[in-house]
This record gives sequence, C-alpha cells and structure tokens, in this order.
Amino acid sequence: LKGIDPEKYDLLENYQVSQKQLLKKCIEVEKRDKKISSMNKLVTQLKNITTKQKDIEEEQVKVINQSQVIKEKNDKIKALTFEINMNETYMSSYQAEISRLKE
Repeated sequence: LKGIDPEKYDLLENYQVSQKQLLKKCIEVEKRDKKISSMNKLVTQLKNITTKQKDIEEEQVKVINQSQVIKEKNDKIKALTFEINMNETYMSSYQAEISRLKE
C-alpha cells in the first residue's frame, strides 16, 4: 500500500498513531478517575473521623460537666453529713442535760 497509494498509507498510519494516542489518553483518564475515586473515599473517611471526633469532644464536655455536678453534690453531701453529725452531737448533749435534770 505504501508504494501503490502513499496518501492512503499516510492516512492509515496517522489513524493508527491517533488510535495509539487515544488509547494512551484513555488509560491516563482511567488512572486519574481511579485516583480521584480513591481521594473521594479518603475525604469521606476523613469526614467520618472528624464527625466522630466532634461527637467524642461533645461527650468529653458532657463528662466534664457531669464530673463538676458530681463534685458539687459530693461537697453538699459532706456538708449535710457534717450538719447531721453536729445535730446528733447537740441532741446527745440535750438528752444528757434532760437526763441530768430528771435526776
């Protein structure tokens, strides 16, 4: 064909070169698509991790707040226990005074 019809041969050769170039570009596009897909998966995973971290931080704040409430209630319990002990001491003292006065 090269010697018989050089124009057709050149066209055929250009066509084959174009097909090879197109194939290379298609392979490049496919690789890029896979890379983009992989990156999108990573972005989604990072978003999920970030969401979980926010949830964990919120839970930590709740735990800190609950710890503060528990500390305050424990302090109140200690104060009330002290008050009860004082009242029991006064009551014992009054009962002793009443017993002494009855005698």
